[in-house]
Amino acid sequence: MKPSGWSICLILASAALCRADAPQPAFEKTAATLKFLAAADLLHDRLPDRINPVEDLQAHNKLLADLFARNDSIDDLLPLLRHADPKVRTLAIAALCHLNDPHILPHLLPLCDDRAPTLPHPGLVAMIPGMDKDITPLEPQTVAAFPRAILNQYLAAAGYPQNPKEFDAYWARRKDRPFCASWFSVKLDRAMQGNRDIPANRAAQVQALRDRVDHLPPADRAWNILYLSASDHLLFDEPTCLAAGKTLGPDALLQTLQGKCPSTDPDLQMPSDHLDAINLWTLKHAATLLRAQDASVLLTLDRLSTPWYAIAAANLQPQQSKSILTDAFARFPRQGYHDAWARSDLATALWQLQGLSSADDLIRWFYSETLKDEGVPHSRARFLLSLDPHAPATRTLLARLIHYPVFNTLDWSSLKALIPILNQWVPTPIVSPQELHDLQHPYGEQHTVQQPDQAAKTYPEQTQKLNQTLATWRQKIQASVPIWSPKNTTNN
Repeated sequence: MKPSGWSICLILASAALCRADAPQPAFEKTAATLKFLAAADLLHDRLPDRINPVEDLQAHNKLLADLFARNDSIDDLLPLLRHADPKVRTLAIAALCHLNDPHILPHLLPLCDDRAPTLPHPGLVAMIPGMDKDITPLEPQTVAAFPRAILNQYLAAAGYPQNPKEFDAYWARRKDRPFCASWFSVKLDRAMQGNRDIPANRAAQVQALRDRVDHLPPADRAWNILYLSASDHLLFDEPTCLAAGKTLGPDALLQTLQGKCPSTDPDLQMPSDHLDAINLWTLKHAATLLRAQDASVLLTLDRLSTPWYAIAAANLQPQQSKSILTDAFARFPRQGYHDAWARSDLATALWQLQGLSSADDLIRWFYSETLKDEGVPHSRARFLLSLDPHAPATRTLLARLIHYPVFNTLDWSSLKALIPILNQWVPTPIVSPQELHDLQHPYGEQHTVQQPDQAAKTYPEQTQKLNQTLATWRQKIQASVPIWSPKNTTNN
Protein backbone atom coordinates (compact mmCIF):
# COMPACT_ATOMS: atom_id res chain seq x y z
CA MET A 1 0.00 0.00 0.00
CA LYS A 2 1.29 3.42 -0.91
CA PRO A 3 1.35 5.96 1.91
CA SER A 4 -1.26 8.68 1.74
CA GLY A 5 -0.34 12.32 1.41
CA TRP A 6 -1.15 12.83 5.09
CA SER A 7 1.06 9.89 6.09
CA ILE A 8 3.92 11.28 4.06
CA CYS A 9 3.52 14.62 5.80
CA LEU A 10 3.68 12.89 9.18
CA ILE A 11 6.80 11.01 8.18
CA LEU A 12 8.49 14.14 6.93
CA ALA A 13 7.44 16.09 10.01
CA SER A 14 8.80 13.33 12.27
CA ALA A 15 12.09 13.32 10.39
CA ALA A 16 12.33 17.08 10.66
CA LEU A 17 11.61 16.88 14.38
CA CYS A 18 14.38 14.31 14.82
CA ARG A 19 16.79 16.56 12.96
CA ALA A 20 15.71 19.54 15.06
CA ASP A 21 16.22 17.42 18.15
CA ALA A 22 19.73 16.32 17.18
CA PRO A 23 22.20 16.40 20.06
CA GLN A 24 24.65 18.95 18.72
CA PRO A 25 22.41 22.07 19.01
CA ALA A 26 21.26 21.02 22.48
CA PHE A 27 24.81 20.47 23.69
CA GLU A 28 26.02 23.71 22.14
CA LYS A 29 23.22 25.64 23.83
CA THR A 30 23.95 24.06 27.21
CA ALA A 31 27.68 24.68 26.83
CA ALA A 32 27.02 28.36 26.20
CA THR A 33 24.75 28.62 29.26
CA LEU A 34 26.51 26.59 31.97
CA LYS A 35 28.77 28.49 34.35
CA PHE A 36 30.61 25.41 35.63
CA LEU A 37 30.53 21.60 35.62
CA ALA A 38 30.65 19.54 38.82
CA ALA A 39 32.45 16.60 37.20
CA ALA A 40 33.43 15.00 40.51
CA ASP A 41 29.76 14.55 41.37
CA LEU A 42 28.83 13.30 37.91
CA LEU A 43 31.50 10.62 38.24
CA HIS A 44 29.29 9.09 40.95
CA ASP A 45 26.04 9.67 39.07
CA ARG A 46 24.83 12.49 41.27
CA LEU A 47 24.22 16.19 41.00
CA PRO A 48 25.89 18.56 43.49
CA ASP A 49 23.99 19.99 46.46
CA ARG A 50 26.54 22.37 48.06
CA ILE A 51 27.24 25.21 45.66
CA ASN A 52 26.56 28.90 46.22
CA PRO A 53 24.76 30.92 45.16
CA VAL A 54 21.88 28.45 45.16
CA GLU A 55 20.54 29.93 41.92
CA ASP A 56 23.68 28.78 40.12
CA LEU A 57 23.37 25.33 41.68
CA GLN A 58 19.77 25.01 40.55
CA ALA A 59 20.60 26.20 37.04
CA HIS A 60 23.52 23.75 36.77
CA ASN A 61 21.43 20.80 37.93
CA LYS A 62 18.45 21.60 35.69
CA LEU A 63 20.56 22.06 32.59
CA LEU A 64 22.35 18.77 33.13
CA ALA A 65 19.18 16.89 34.09
CA ASP A 66 17.54 18.10 30.88
CA LEU A 67 20.60 17.13 28.86
CA PHE A 68 20.72 13.61 30.32
CA ALA A 69 16.95 13.19 29.95
CA ARG A 70 17.41 13.35 26.16
CA ASN A 71 18.72 9.77 26.36
CA ASP A 72 21.07 10.25 23.44
CA SER A 73 22.75 7.02 22.37
CA ILE A 74 26.48 6.36 22.31
CA ASP A 75 26.43 6.69 18.51
CA ASP A 76 24.67 10.05 18.84
CA LEU A 77 27.24 11.35 21.31
CA LEU A 78 30.54 10.10 19.90
CA PRO A 79 30.76 12.76 17.14
CA LEU A 80 30.52 15.45 19.84
CA LEU A 81 33.83 14.26 21.31
CA ARG A 82 35.43 15.88 18.25
CA HIS A 83 33.50 19.16 18.47
CA ALA A 84 35.53 22.34 18.11
CA ASP A 85 34.21 23.73 21.40
CA PRO A 86 35.96 22.11 24.40
CA LYS A 87 32.87 22.76 26.53
CA VAL A 88 30.77 20.68 24.14
CA ARG A 89 33.38 17.92 24.26
CA THR A 90 33.23 17.99 28.04
CA LEU A 91 29.43 17.78 28.08
CA ALA A 92 29.56 14.87 25.65
CA ILE A 93 31.93 13.11 28.07
CA ALA A 94 29.46 13.79 30.89
CA ALA A 95 26.56 12.36 28.89
CA LEU A 96 28.56 9.26 27.95
CA CYS A 97 29.55 8.79 31.59
CA HIS A 98 25.87 9.01 32.53
CA LEU A 99 25.12 6.02 30.26
CA ASN A 100 27.23 3.89 32.64
CA ASP A 101 28.56 1.69 29.84
CA PRO A 102 32.25 0.73 30.05
CA HIS A 103 32.39 0.23 26.28
CA ILE A 104 32.70 4.01 25.95
CA LEU A 105 36.15 3.89 27.55
CA PRO A 106 38.26 3.48 24.37
CA HIS A 107 36.55 6.56 22.93
CA LEU A 108 37.52 8.60 26.00
CA LEU A 109 41.17 7.59 25.95
CA PRO A 110 42.26 10.15 23.28
CA LEU A 111 40.69 12.96 25.29
CA CYS A 112 42.91 12.18 28.27
CA ASP A 113 45.50 14.37 26.57
CA ASP A 114 43.09 17.17 25.65
CA ARG A 115 44.53 20.18 27.51
CA ALA A 116 42.01 22.72 26.22
CA PRO A 117 40.43 24.83 28.99
CA THR A 118 36.79 23.95 29.56
CA LEU A 119 34.02 24.63 32.05
CA PRO A 120 35.48 25.35 35.52
CA HIS A 121 34.61 23.12 38.44
CA PRO A 122 33.37 24.24 41.87
CA GLY A 123 36.09 24.22 44.51
CA LEU A 124 35.94 21.81 47.40
CA VAL A 125 35.13 23.84 50.51
CA ALA A 126 33.75 22.85 53.89
CA MET A 127 30.19 23.79 54.75
CA ILE A 128 30.28 26.06 57.79
CA PRO A 129 27.68 28.34 59.40
CA GLY A 130 27.13 31.38 57.23
CA MET A 131 28.60 29.78 54.14
CA ASP A 132 25.24 30.00 52.40
CA LYS A 133 26.01 33.69 51.92
CA ASP A 134 29.38 33.00 50.28
CA ILE A 135 30.08 32.24 46.64
CA THR A 136 31.64 28.87 45.88
CA PRO A 137 35.00 29.45 44.18
CA LEU A 138 35.36 28.12 40.64
CA GLU A 139 38.62 26.52 39.62
CA PRO A 140 39.92 25.99 36.07
CA GLN A 141 39.97 22.54 34.52
CA THR A 142 40.89 21.08 31.16
CA VAL A 143 38.93 18.66 29.01
CA ALA A 144 41.38 15.89 29.97
CA ALA A 145 40.49 15.93 33.67
CA PHE A 146 37.07 14.30 33.29
CA PRO A 147 37.94 11.37 30.96
CA ARG A 148 41.02 10.67 33.05
CA ALA A 149 38.84 10.46 36.17
CA ILE A 150 36.43 8.08 34.43
CA LEU A 151 39.20 5.79 33.20
CA ASN A 152 40.88 5.86 36.58
CA GLN A 153 37.62 4.87 38.25
CA TYR A 154 37.48 1.70 36.14
CA LEU A 155 41.22 1.01 36.39
CA ALA A 156 41.20 1.34 40.17
CA ALA A 157 38.17 -0.95 40.49
CA ALA A 158 40.11 -3.64 38.61
CA GLY A 159 43.28 -3.18 40.66
CA TYR A 160 45.30 -1.32 38.01
CA PRO A 161 47.38 1.81 38.67
CA GLN A 162 45.34 4.94 38.04
CA ASN A 163 47.08 6.01 34.86
CA PRO A 164 45.61 6.10 31.33
CA LYS A 165 48.84 4.49 30.13
CA GLU A 166 47.60 1.30 31.80
CA PHE A 167 44.41 1.29 29.76
CA ASP A 168 45.62 -0.75 26.77
CA ALA A 169 46.63 -3.66 29.01
CA TYR A 170 43.39 -3.33 30.96
CA TRP A 171 41.19 -3.22 27.87
CA ALA A 172 42.92 -6.04 25.98
CA ARG A 173 41.53 -8.56 28.48
CA ARG A 174 38.04 -7.01 28.68
CA LYS A 175 37.11 -5.53 25.30
CA ASP A 176 35.16 -8.59 24.10
CA ARG A 177 33.37 -9.28 27.37
CA PRO A 178 29.71 -8.39 28.01
CA PHE A 179 30.42 -7.99 31.73
CA CYS A 180 33.24 -7.95 34.28
CA ALA A 181 33.11 -8.03 38.05
CA SER A 182 34.88 -4.68 38.37
CA TRP A 183 32.35 -3.12 36.00
CA PHE A 184 29.60 -4.17 38.37
CA SER A 185 31.66 -2.68 41.19
CA VAL A 186 31.70 0.69 39.40
CA LYS A 187 27.97 0.41 38.73
CA LEU A 188 27.38 -0.26 42.43
CA ASP A 189 29.40 2.80 43.42
CA ARG A 190 27.40 4.91 41.00
CA ALA A 191 24.08 3.37 42.01
CA MET A 192 24.87 4.32 45.61
CA GLN A 193 26.33 7.66 44.50
CA GLY A 194 29.55 7.05 46.42
CA ASN A 195 27.79 6.40 49.77
CA ARG A 196 28.45 3.46 52.07
CA ASP A 197 24.73 2.98 52.72
CA ILE A 198 22.04 2.84 50.07
CA PRO A 199 20.35 6.26 49.76
CA ALA A 200 16.57 6.03 49.94
CA ASN A 201 16.19 7.54 46.50
CA ARG A 202 18.60 5.06 44.88
CA ALA A 203 16.87 1.79 45.81
CA ALA A 204 15.63 1.32 42.24
CA GLN A 205 19.12 1.69 40.77
CA VAL A 206 20.57 -0.77 43.29
CA GLN A 207 17.77 -3.26 42.60
CA ALA A 208 18.38 -2.95 38.87
CA LEU A 209 22.00 -3.94 39.46
CA ARG A 210 20.89 -6.94 41.56
CA ASP A 211 18.59 -7.99 38.76
CA ARG A 212 21.41 -7.70 36.22
CA VAL A 213 23.67 -9.93 38.30
CA ASP A 214 20.83 -12.38 38.99
CA HIS A 215 20.39 -12.97 35.25
CA LEU A 216 24.00 -14.00 34.67
CA PRO A 217 24.87 -17.67 34.04
CA PRO A 218 24.94 -19.58 37.38
CA ALA A 219 28.72 -19.67 37.94
CA ASP A 220 29.21 -16.05 36.83
CA ARG A 221 26.30 -15.00 39.04
CA ALA A 222 27.88 -16.74 42.03
CA TRP A 223 31.34 -15.21 41.47
CA ASN A 224 29.90 -11.73 41.07
CA ILE A 225 27.73 -12.03 44.17
CA LEU A 226 30.82 -12.87 46.22
CA TYR A 227 32.94 -10.23 44.46
CA LEU A 228 30.40 -7.52 45.29
CA SER A 229 29.17 -8.70 48.70
CA ALA A 230 31.74 -10.88 50.47
CA SER A 231 33.08 -7.90 52.42
CA ASP A 232 29.65 -6.43 53.18
CA HIS A 233 26.05 -7.25 52.41
CA LEU A 234 24.74 -4.04 50.91
CA LEU A 235 23.89 -5.66 47.58
CA PHE A 236 23.39 -9.32 48.50
CA ASP A 237 22.73 -10.70 51.99
CA GLU A 238 24.59 -13.48 53.79
CA PRO A 239 22.20 -16.33 52.82
CA THR A 240 22.55 -15.32 49.16
CA CYS A 241 26.35 -15.30 49.50
CA LEU A 242 26.31 -18.73 51.14
CA ALA A 243 24.09 -20.08 48.37
CA ALA A 244 26.54 -18.63 45.83
CA GLY A 245 29.46 -20.31 47.59
CA LYS A 246 27.65 -23.65 47.52
CA THR A 247 26.91 -23.18 43.81
CA LEU A 248 30.63 -22.80 43.12
CA GLY A 249 31.53 -25.77 45.30
CA PRO A 250 34.59 -26.57 47.42
CA ASP A 251 36.94 -27.31 44.52
CA ALA A 252 36.47 -23.87 42.93
CA LEU A 253 36.74 -22.09 46.28
CA LEU A 254 39.86 -24.03 47.24
CA GLN A 255 41.47 -23.20 43.89
CA THR A 256 40.72 -19.54 44.55
CA LEU A 257 42.35 -19.76 47.97
CA GLN A 258 45.39 -21.17 46.17
CA GLY A 259 45.45 -18.18 43.81
CA LYS A 260 43.97 -20.05 40.83
CA CYS A 261 40.38 -18.86 40.56
CA PRO A 262 38.70 -20.90 37.78
CA SER A 263 36.55 -17.99 36.54
CA THR A 264 37.27 -16.63 33.06
CA ASP A 265 36.69 -13.08 34.33
CA PRO A 266 40.06 -11.28 34.37
CA ASP A 267 38.97 -9.42 37.52
CA LEU A 268 39.00 -12.76 39.37
CA GLN A 269 42.39 -13.81 38.03
CA MET A 270 44.58 -11.11 39.51
CA PRO A 271 45.21 -10.11 43.15
CA SER A 272 42.73 -7.55 44.44
CA ASP A 273 40.96 -6.46 47.60
CA HIS A 274 37.80 -8.10 46.28
CA LEU A 275 39.52 -11.45 45.78
CA ASP A 276 41.09 -11.19 49.23
CA ALA A 277 37.60 -10.53 50.61
CA ILE A 278 36.23 -13.63 48.87
CA ASN A 279 39.06 -15.74 50.29
CA LEU A 280 38.64 -14.40 53.81
CA TRP A 281 34.88 -14.90 53.62
CA THR A 282 35.42 -18.47 52.44
CA LEU A 283 37.75 -19.19 55.34
CA LYS A 284 35.24 -17.79 57.83
CA HIS A 285 32.60 -20.12 56.38
CA ALA A 286 34.86 -23.10 55.83
CA ALA A 287 32.72 -25.45 57.92
CA THR A 288 29.80 -24.81 55.56
CA LEU A 289 31.62 -24.52 52.22
CA LEU A 290 34.70 -26.75 52.37
CA ARG A 291 35.41 -30.39 53.24
CA ALA A 292 37.23 -31.91 56.18
CA GLN A 293 40.04 -33.12 53.92
CA ASP A 294 40.64 -29.54 52.74
CA ALA A 295 42.14 -28.66 56.13
CA SER A 296 45.54 -30.05 55.17
CA VAL A 297 45.65 -27.80 52.10
CA LEU A 298 44.65 -24.72 54.09
CA LEU A 299 47.53 -25.24 56.49
CA THR A 300 49.98 -24.93 53.59
CA LEU A 301 48.56 -21.54 52.57
CA ASP A 302 48.67 -18.04 53.94
CA ARG A 303 48.21 -15.68 51.07
CA LEU A 304 46.66 -13.03 53.32
CA SER A 305 48.90 -13.26 56.40
CA THR A 306 45.84 -14.01 58.46
CA PRO A 307 45.05 -16.51 61.24
CA TRP A 308 41.93 -17.56 59.38
CA TYR A 309 43.65 -20.31 57.41
CA ALA A 310 44.43 -22.04 60.71
CA ILE A 311 41.02 -21.20 62.15
CA ALA A 312 39.30 -22.61 59.05
CA ALA A 313 41.40 -25.78 59.25
CA ALA A 314 40.54 -26.10 62.94
CA ASN A 315 36.84 -25.80 62.17
CA LEU A 316 37.15 -28.49 59.51
CA GLN A 317 39.11 -30.78 61.87
CA PRO A 318 37.74 -29.90 65.35
CA GLN A 319 39.31 -32.97 66.94
CA GLN A 320 42.73 -31.53 66.07
CA SER A 321 41.82 -27.88 66.63
CA LYS A 322 43.88 -27.42 69.79
CA SER A 323 47.17 -28.34 68.16
CA ILE A 324 46.32 -26.46 64.94
CA LEU A 325 45.47 -23.25 66.79
CA THR A 326 48.18 -23.32 69.43
CA ASP A 327 50.78 -23.89 66.71
CA ALA A 328 49.37 -20.90 64.83
CA PHE A 329 50.01 -18.53 67.76
CA ALA A 330 53.74 -18.79 67.07
CA ARG A 331 53.23 -17.32 63.59
CA PHE A 332 52.03 -14.02 65.07
CA PRO A 333 54.64 -13.13 67.72
CA ARG A 334 54.94 -9.37 67.34
CA GLN A 335 53.46 -6.46 69.24
CA GLY A 336 51.08 -4.15 67.42
CA TYR A 337 47.53 -4.59 66.29
CA HIS A 338 48.12 -6.94 63.31
CA ASP A 339 49.67 -9.81 65.24
CA ALA A 340 47.84 -9.05 68.49
CA TRP A 341 44.45 -9.10 66.78
CA ALA A 342 45.44 -12.33 65.01
CA ARG A 343 46.22 -13.88 68.41
CA SER A 344 42.86 -12.64 69.64
CA ASP A 345 41.08 -14.34 66.75
CA LEU A 346 42.98 -17.55 67.44
CA ALA A 347 42.08 -17.34 71.11
CA THR A 348 38.41 -16.87 70.26
CA ALA A 349 38.48 -19.90 67.95
CA LEU A 350 40.29 -21.98 70.57
CA TRP A 351 37.62 -21.13 73.15
CA GLN A 352 34.76 -21.86 70.75
CA LEU A 353 36.20 -25.23 69.71
CA GLN A 354 37.85 -26.43 72.93
CA GLY A 355 35.91 -24.67 75.66
CA LEU A 356 37.04 -25.01 79.25
CA SER A 357 39.79 -27.47 78.36
CA SER A 358 41.63 -24.47 76.92
CA ALA A 359 40.92 -22.08 79.82
CA ASP A 360 44.40 -22.20 81.39
CA ASP A 361 46.11 -21.52 78.08
CA LEU A 362 43.72 -18.71 77.26
CA ILE A 363 44.12 -16.97 80.61
CA ARG A 364 47.90 -17.07 80.33
CA TRP A 365 47.66 -15.65 76.80
CA PHE A 366 45.19 -13.00 77.95
CA TYR A 367 47.43 -11.55 80.63
CA SER A 368 50.57 -11.86 78.50
CA GLU A 369 49.33 -9.32 75.93
CA THR A 370 51.28 -6.06 76.21
CA LEU A 371 48.56 -4.00 74.45
CA LYS A 372 51.26 -1.88 72.81
CA ASP A 373 50.31 -0.17 69.54
CA GLU A 374 47.12 -2.18 69.25
CA GLY A 375 44.52 0.47 68.59
CA VAL A 376 40.89 0.07 69.65
CA PRO A 377 39.58 -2.41 70.57
CA HIS A 378 42.75 -4.10 71.75
CA SER A 379 43.31 -7.87 71.79
CA ARG A 380 41.98 -8.50 75.30
CA ALA A 381 38.84 -6.46 74.68
CA ARG A 382 38.24 -8.21 71.34
CA PHE A 383 38.38 -11.58 73.06
CA LEU A 384 36.02 -10.52 75.85
CA LEU A 385 33.57 -9.03 73.35
CA SER A 386 33.52 -12.35 71.45
CA LEU A 387 32.25 -14.32 74.46
CA ASP A 388 28.67 -15.54 74.63
CA PRO A 389 27.13 -14.26 77.90
CA HIS A 390 24.44 -16.96 77.67
CA ALA A 391 26.88 -19.88 77.62
CA PRO A 392 27.40 -21.40 81.11
CA ALA A 393 31.09 -22.00 80.36
CA THR A 394 31.59 -18.24 79.95
CA ARG A 395 30.86 -17.73 83.64
CA THR A 396 33.43 -20.31 84.61
CA LEU A 397 36.07 -18.82 82.33
CA LEU A 398 35.52 -15.28 83.60
CA ALA A 399 35.50 -16.40 87.22
CA ARG A 400 38.88 -18.04 86.71
CA LEU A 401 40.17 -14.98 84.86
CA ILE A 402 39.07 -12.75 87.78
CA HIS A 403 40.70 -15.05 90.35
CA TYR A 404 43.99 -15.01 88.45
CA PRO A 405 46.72 -13.34 90.57
CA VAL A 406 47.35 -10.41 88.21
CA PHE A 407 43.68 -9.47 87.85
CA ASN A 408 44.37 -6.42 90.01
CA THR A 409 46.36 -5.00 87.07
CA LEU A 410 43.61 -5.49 84.48
CA ASP A 411 43.47 -2.44 82.26
CA TRP A 412 40.72 0.14 81.80
CA SER A 413 39.55 -1.01 78.35
CA SER A 414 39.34 -4.66 79.41
CA LEU A 415 37.28 -3.70 82.43
CA LYS A 416 34.92 -1.74 80.20
CA ALA A 417 34.46 -4.86 78.04
CA LEU A 418 34.13 -7.22 81.01
CA ILE A 419 31.70 -5.32 83.23
CA PRO A 420 28.74 -5.18 80.78
CA ILE A 421 28.91 -8.99 80.54
CA LEU A 422 28.86 -9.37 84.32
CA ASN A 423 26.09 -6.82 84.70
CA GLN A 424 23.79 -9.21 82.83
CA TRP A 425 24.21 -11.78 85.61
CA VAL A 426 23.55 -9.66 88.70
CA PRO A 427 20.39 -7.96 90.00
CA THR A 428 22.13 -4.59 90.38
CA PRO A 429 24.87 -3.36 88.02
CA ILE A 430 28.37 -3.83 89.38
CA VAL A 431 29.25 -0.53 87.70
CA SER A 432 26.51 1.39 85.97
CA PRO A 433 26.69 1.99 82.21
CA GLN A 434 26.67 5.72 82.92
CA GLU A 435 29.71 5.46 85.19
CA LEU A 436 31.52 3.36 82.60
CA HIS A 437 30.77 6.00 80.00
CA ASP A 438 31.61 9.01 82.13
CA LEU A 439 35.08 7.95 83.28
CA GLN A 440 37.59 10.12 81.42
CA HIS A 441 41.29 10.92 81.33
CA PRO A 442 42.92 13.87 79.50
CA TYR A 443 45.38 11.50 77.81
CA GLY A 444 42.50 9.50 76.31
CA GLU A 445 41.55 5.91 77.04
CA GLN A 446 43.67 4.31 74.32
CA HIS A 447 46.88 6.19 75.19
CA THR A 448 46.34 5.76 78.91
CA VAL A 449 45.99 1.99 78.51
CA GLN A 450 48.92 1.61 76.12
CA GLN A 451 51.23 4.16 77.75
CA PRO A 452 50.35 4.16 81.45
CA ASP A 453 53.75 5.46 82.58
CA GLN A 454 53.53 8.42 80.20
CA ALA A 455 49.97 9.12 81.32
CA ALA A 456 51.08 9.18 84.97
CA LYS A 457 54.02 11.44 84.15
CA THR A 458 51.98 13.92 82.12
CA TYR A 459 48.82 13.92 84.24
CA PRO A 460 49.78 12.58 87.70
CA GLU A 461 46.69 13.72 89.61
CA GLN A 462 44.19 12.61 86.99
CA THR A 463 45.99 9.27 86.56
CA GLN A 464 45.97 8.64 90.30
CA LYS A 465 42.23 9.34 90.44
CA LEU A 466 41.64 7.06 87.44
CA ASN A 467 43.63 4.23 89.00
CA GLN A 468 41.67 4.55 92.23
CA THR A 469 38.43 4.24 90.30
CA LEU A 470 39.67 1.20 88.39
CA ALA A 471 40.81 -0.42 91.64
CA THR A 472 37.30 0.08 93.04
CA TRP A 473 35.81 -1.48 89.93
CA ARG A 474 38.05 -4.54 90.28
CA GLN A 475 37.06 -4.95 93.92
CA LYS A 476 33.38 -4.80 93.01
CA ILE A 477 33.94 -7.38 90.27
CA GLN A 478 35.70 -9.76 92.66
CA ALA A 479 32.93 -9.32 95.20
CA SER A 480 30.30 -10.16 92.61
CA VAL A 481 31.64 -13.60 91.66
CA PRO A 482 29.70 -15.54 94.36
CA ILE A 483 26.49 -14.00 92.98
CA TRP A 484 26.82 -15.05 89.36
CA SER A 485 29.17 -18.05 89.67
CA PRO A 486 28.90 -19.56 93.18
CA LYS A 487 30.72 -22.73 92.08
CA ASN A 488 33.76 -20.65 91.10
CA THR A 489 34.36 -18.43 94.10
CA THR A 490 37.98 -19.57 94.28
CA ASN A 491 40.55 -20.20 91.61
CA ASN A 492 40.23 -23.72 90.21
